[in-house]
Amino acid sequence: MLTFPVKECLKRDFVPWIMNTFADPKLVRNVLAQKDYSTFAREIENIPSFDSPNIHGSGHFGVGGVLGTIGSAPNSPGDPLFYLHHGNLDHVLWQWQQKDLATRLNQVGGPIVPFDYGGTNVTLDFMINLGKLAGDATLKDLLNTQGGVLCYTY
Repeated sequence: MLTFPVKECLKRDFVPWIMNTFADPKLVRNVLAQKDYSTFAREIENIPSFDSPNIHGSGHFGVGGVLGTIGSAPNSPGDPLFYLHHGNLDHVLWQWQQKDLATRLNQVGGPIVPFDYGGTNVTLDFMINLGKLAGDATLKDLLNTQGGVLCYTY
C-alpha cells in the first residue's frame, strides 16, 4: 500500500506560462541532439529553477505548479498524470537511444544524488530494486526496453 507524507486530496495548480515555456518542442529537439548520455540527462533536467526551462519540470510544475500534488517530489506519484509524464520522458530517452542504439544502450552517467554533479555517478552496474515487478536489476539491464527484464517498444 502506498503512503504519502501528507494525506490530502489530489490538487492541481495549472500554470500556463510554465507549460508554454518548459514544454517548448525546441527543448525536446535540443535533448535529442545531445551526443552522450551525461549531456542528454543534464538537458532533460537542466537546473532545479523556474528560470531555466526543462522538459522534466514542464509536467511537474506546469500541471502541478508549486501547490499541486505533482509539483511536490514526495507526493507526485499520487497524481495519475505523473505516470503519463514519466512515460513520455521514457519515450524521449528511447528516441535518443535509437539514434545510435549500439552505443547508447551502454551509456550512463550523472549523479546518484539528483543534481550532485560533483558526487558519485551511476554506472552500468548500478542496482535498482523494482520490488515485486522484477526484483533487483542493473541499470544496464533496464536501458534495453527489449532486453531480459523489460519487454516493450514505442
